[in-house]
Amino acid sequence: MGVASLLYSMINATVYPAVQAVTPNRLRGQAVALVVLSANLLRLGLAPTVMALASDYVLRDEMKLQQAVGGVSASIAVLSLLAAVVLPRAYRRTHVALTHG
Repeated sequence: MGVASLLYSMINATVYPAVQAVTPNRLRGQAVALVVLSANLLRLGLAPTVMALASDYVLRDEMKLQQAVGGVSASIAVLSLLAAVVLPRAYRRTHVALTHG
């Protein structure tokens, strides 16, 4: 749990400055608000539903919630790793295009 909290904090420390770097001055507050809203909707709204759907329809047993949590968490970890490899290039291109005109 402590490692997850540390990693989550590290992500937050990089997301907001990145959003501010690629957003025009007059839209920065709204852009950060949109990031916070979408992240919370995904974490608090979609994640529990996906876990329940995985245990009910993929594993076909409500008592296998632990396996569903593990499977969904592993899948999200793989997707996060892919995003961590692909998205910095897109960010870099956007940042260079905005700063060098």
